[in-house]
Amino acid sequence: MIRRYTRPIPLAQITKTISIIGIFLFAILPISLSGQAGQCNFGGCAGPGTPFGGVQTTVSNTFVNSVGATWAGEYNTYNVTAGEQYEWSLCTIDGAVATGDRQLTLKTTGNVNICYSDDRCGLLPKILWTATFTGQVRVLINQYNCLTNTTSHTVRWRCVTCSVNCAGTPTSGTISIPSTNVCSGSNFTMTNTGATSGGGITYQWQSSPNNLTWTNITGANALSFTTNTTSLIYYRMVVTCSNSGISTVSNVLTITPTTCCTYTFTLNDSWGDGWNGNRIELRIGTTVVASIGTGFTSGTTFTQTVQLISGTTYNLQWITGSWVSECGYNLRDQNNAIVHSFPFGGAPGNLVQFFTFTPSCVTNPPDPTGVTASANPICAGGSVQLSASGASGTVHWYSGSCGGTLVGTGNPITVAPTGNTTYFARNFNGSSFSINCASLAINVESAISNNTVSASQTLCANATPSTFNGSSPLGGSGTYTYSWESSTDNLTWTAIPATNSLNYTSGTVSSNTYFRRIVSAGVCPASTSTAIWIQSLPVLTPSVSISALPGTNICTGTNVTFT
Repeated sequence: MIRRYTRPIPLAQITKTISIIGIFLFAILPISLSGQAGQCNFGGCAGPGTPFGGVQTTVSNTFVNSVGATWAGEYNTYNVTAGEQYEWSLCTIDGAVATGDRQLTLKTTGNVNICYSDDRCGLLPKILWTATFTGQVRVLINQYNCLTNTTSHTVRWRCVTCSVNCAGTPTSGTISIPSTNVCSGSNFTMTNTGATSGGGITYQWQSSPNNLTWTNITGANALSFTTNTTSLIYYRMVVTCSNSGISTVSNVLTITPTTCCTYTFTLNDSWGDGWNGNRIELRIGTTVVASIGTGFTSGTTFTQTVQLISGTTYNLQWITGSWVSECGYNLRDQNNAIVHSFPFGGAPGNLVQFFTFTPSCVTNPPDPTGVTASANPICAGGSVQLSASGASGTVHWYSGSCGGTLVGTGNPITVAPTGNTTYFARNFNGSSFSINCASLAINVESAISNNTVSASQTLCANATPSTFNGSSPLGGSGTYTYSWESSTDNLTWTAIPATNSLNYTSGTVSSNTYFRRIVSAGVCPASTSTAIWIQSLPVLTPSVSISALPGTNICTGTNVTFT
């Protein structure tokens, strides 16, 4: 039926208008749209659709059935080979099963539209496309306008350029990988060289955990196959000639993944326009395994990561471009430690091999987060318990520096420093240490010394002694507190109030009294001076008597005794 109106084609924003002029043309010219070649228009239905049926493969250059009973809103999946031309049709003249107004959209397995067809033979679509890659595609069926239904459809398809020209036994070829070292968990690509190719030839990659039981790998039907593994595995390829029905099997490739680690190149440019063709070649011997900096075309900073194999020796070679003085870089290992660097203007000459290194892909334990002490400061001759927070594995303790003089292991640990000492805690996991340490300085105070007072004095009772002079003490924290005490027997002592001073002046002393000074400073025990003695003598009133004859008169020349 010929219609005169405009309707949008999804995605492409294309409209098709059948005008009154078109009606006259179709009336005059008996053109048949059925049976003609397919189309590959821009646009198509955006919805991903629902999968239906198994994966289809053909090398027939005449139409064959795809999956029957496919509804609108569902898609069938097809294997295609790069360079071959394929055609999918819902035209009844090609043997397809379809009614009404239908659409076909050719998509990648990632739901990216490749081609679109609508109204190629009447109201039915037909797609013609030359494969740009080897792999799988999807063909989505829709009722106009990108609607779904439960009507059965059967797409017919063919490989226009394929020819079934294989015969007899195909050559299996040889599969290999570029490097015998495969990083655990990282992608690697296996390629078959020498296998028979052409019409009627199919490839199927297989894997095995034990080199005995083999399993087809879904979607692995090209000469190359990219995958990854974390354990020992075996691969091979089966090459089949569909014309003869004969298959051959390639060699077996044994993949033993090895430990690898991620190294990070950080490239800097002082001008801000990238590295201007300068680059670093990462090499094993003379074989370039990565080119560093080719993508650094603008900006001041560029980061590029590489997977390196533990125990393999690599070297870096400088390739000079323009404005080399603007270039600087650093290389960090898997623990984010800088392995090598040069500043702006520090690049070597062209083709100079400037650094060689061998990665050791061991992950360091985390750094301790802190150190605490049971006491700080401590007095000389004492000990202190240290504890590391954020401990992992075994904590190693050092003095002097991180990794300096080993003091001991464990957490906590007791140490007895003889002087001010900084202790460093570092985690060890049995094979490697944390990159950094946590530390704490322990201050050690010496015992208080040089605490003397002077001097002992002998006085009359109720006299005031001279000032007691105290020496300047040593040791302790350096901040001194004084107190003076008195005693009448040098045994029982009484604190004298308000005497926090280096020297002390007493009041009057009426009896024999001892004095001493107590000095405190920090955590060490207080120091007590030797006591001084103030001897207090009683005050006497003298009397005189004369031994003579009774009476008060004494004759001249008579001896008398004064008492």
